[in-house]
Amino acid sequence: MTHYERLRVAPTATTGQIRDAYRRAAREAHPDRSSRADAESRMAAINEAYRVLGDPVRRRRYDEEIAVAPAAASRSGASAADWRDHEPQWTYTPVPDGTPARFPWKFMAVLATLGMGVIVLGLIFAKPSVPAEPDNILRSADCVVLGPQLDAAEVSCSEPHDAVVDRLVPFGETCSSGTEAFRDRQGMGTACVVRVTP
Repeated sequence: MTHYERLRVAPTATTGQIRDAYRRAAREAHPDRSSRADAESRMAAINEAYRVLGDPVRRRRYDEEIAVAPAAASRSGASAADWRDHEPQWTYTPVPDGTPARFPWKFMAVLATLGMGVIVLGLIFAKPSVPAEPDNILRSADCVVLGPQLDAAEVSCSEPHDAVVDRLVPFGETCSSGTEAFRDRQGMGTACVVRVTP
């Protein structure tokens, strides 16, 4: 009995028809639902039929072997009926063609080009960053003007300024060499500044 006969489908059946026929046959032959003594072997045969016919590559090879069977039967002297019960035994093993897997260079080049295009467009259409307005809270790298009472007040770096804040230290600590100590006008500590040469 061929796999097609076992699932009760024609050799021209579609994949969907084979799947539906398998489900129907499996429900009927399942050992839990069938009282027949050979239920397990029938179920195994139905599973094998679907394993072969449900895979396009195995099905094509199976169809080729079935087509060769009548010719082989006539050469060996056996009847076609004898060959009809013969199930082809084979396993599918893909044969490597010897070429190594290729890296998708073209795809990667397209991605890199798109990425560069996005970056260029971003640079073209991006608005220039506006310097932050002074908020009178001193931080490192802020520009300051120095007052006569040894105090420092923040100004915009685009305006004339006397120094740049290197760091802030708590009251009572000394500034590192190369910097001068000025009092923060907000009373937050001592600003260690580096004078700007005119």
